[in-house]
Amino acid sequence: MLNDTFDWLKDSQHKAGTFFLSEARRRKSSDESVTEWVIREGFAWAMATLEALMYELRALANDLKNPAILEHLDTRAATLARKRDRVFEGLLSLAKLRDALNRNQ
Repeated sequence: MLNDTFDWLKDSQHKAGTFFLSEARRRKSSDESVTEWVIREGFAWAMATLEALMYELRALANDLKNPAILEHLDTRAATLARKRDRVFEGLLSLAKLRDALNRNQ
């Protein structure tokens, strides 16, 4: 799902059937595009979903008592957090632009 979320635009252009794009088409309002949904709530939804899955995975990994697995999951979680923060910054700017354009219509 990480790949689906961060590569959704390319996947959409190639008409790839991913979980993220399927959810986008299902969850978006009838009068908005997938891109608008991603900006409005889709990316945040995906991040919350990924973080919940990571929490569950980490809980399962704890039972294995394998430090290497836990270290790997910690590294993946940190990478996700960095990528999430960068994208959220850009989406916030896009949302502000969208709102300004809508006010001027």
